[in-house]
Amino acid sequence: IYSSVPSNSLGFQHPFSGNCYAGLAYEVNGAFSYLPYTEYISTQLSRPLNNGETLKITFQVSLSNNCNYGSKIIGFVLSKEANIFNSSSTNYSLNEVVSSNFIDTLNWVEFYSEYTAKGCEEYLTIGIFNENFAGNGVQVDNTPGQNIIYYYIDNVIVEPISSPNIDFSQSNVITANNDNINDVWFPNVDCIDNWECSILNRWGNIVYSFSDSNGWDGTDFNGNKLNEGVYFYILVAKDTNEKISGEITIVR
Repeated sequence: IYSSVPSNSLGFQHPFSGNCYAGLAYEVNGAFSYLPYTEYISTQLSRPLNNGETLKITFQVSLSNNCNYGSKIIGFVLSKEANIFNSSSTNYSLNEVVSSNFIDTLNWVEFYSEYTAKGCEEYLTIGIFNENFAGNGVQVDNTPGQNIIYYYIDNVIVEPISSPNIDFSQSNVITANNDNINDVWFPNVDCIDNWECSILNRWGNIVYSFSDSNGWDGTDFNGNKLNEGVYFYILVAKDTNEKISGEITIVR
């Protein structure tokens, strides 16, 4: 019932860009018969985030002009799970921005925040979260209106502030001389549950493959030590068919 643009059940607003926008509601003082009621917007990112990379999260917000209330606080969660409310995981944190500009019913206002990834976050959830709403709700002078907060959301962007420093292995050089120092190469598969890694020589022949945490020690399928030189790896995520490739050098 709230889907038409620019005029809809809760107000009037042109899209910030394109020809549509999303929306979310937050219940104030029992406006709905089924209590409590809160809406969130969630989406999957184009790739899992890498540990330590810093990103900026921006989107445009506009308070519906047919609501009696607004919120000075809006937040987001980046998580590994698609639905943080049905998950037992606590491996995420709530990130919020407080601004009186969020009660603007005429203009689009930019939400801006920065986030340092823990690693493997793949889903973004936007909304007004109950934890810190108290004291940040504002009654606005829109009469007649509805006792809910309804925000239009548009132009959501998650992007690295700088190019992510992706390290798919502990090192791209292994000595493989049995001194227990840098003898084994391990791919970084923290965000991939089902994978297989193949090692190829310079002629493109597969000399070894594995799909466990034991890594590669510079030997072939028969356990024979391979010659020094440059080899190549191709790691395939079986669930998505995504491929990661690079070089490994054996130095004995």
